[in-house]
Amino acid sequence: MAMQSQDITDTRSNPESKAARLKRLRRLTNLERVDFAAKYGINVSTLKGWETARAHGLSKKGANRFLKIAAQEGVLCSYEWLMYGLGHGPRILEKFDTHLEIYPSSNHDEEERIMEELLLFRHHHRNTIDLIIEDDGMSPHYAIGDYVAGVKLSKQYFSKLINTDCIVQTTDGQLLLRKIKMVTQQNTFTLSCVNPNTTVTEPVLYNIELVGAAPVIWHRKKIQL
Repeated sequence: MAMQSQDITDTRSNPESKAARLKRLRRLTNLERVDFAAKYGINVSTLKGWETARAHGLSKKGANRFLKIAAQEGVLCSYEWLMYGLGHGPRILEKFDTHLEIYPSSNHDEEERIMEELLLFRHHHRNTIDLIIEDDGMSPHYAIGDYVAGVKLSKQYFSKLINTDCIVQTTDGQLLLRKIKMVTQQNTFTLSCVNPNTTVTEPVLYNIELVGAAPVIWHRKKIQL
């Protein structure tokens, strides 16, 4: 099972997979490769290399640079999705105006203000992990549709997150909001829901190896329609 999980992770993070996601992200900006490169001062050969997985493909530095540029074009995307295929894919901000500042404006609707605030959070925190909650496992404090974000910590600090609400990345590619409980085996953890009436099929996950963990430090409630 561990080998199968590792295979899934490796497949999603290989140069070809990263290249395909990067190309998708660039196309969402509605800019051709040459135009994108010219507008933002990127060597077109470098951009082509990223999109074709040439010379080991997209680097960490290149990914962070590309994400900031995409955000300026109104396309928000997490580092984890671009590099590892984890979590939600790119999100386009409707009515996005690249001449507006990143800070909320009274002319924006509620969702746009939240997304701009998230973009600002990403700007100030290099290793951001963010998530739109998809289950009721952490209700009532966190509801389906809420936005949460945190700063990814190194593995050496995971044991200090016991009894903390965290966005976690598992080796099988899941991105979840759970409370981290006691260490049950070496380098593995128990992940628990807090809602006693949750509809989650497995409210407690045992012996889970984590590739990422971020305590929640930013939380915005879902949009009320």
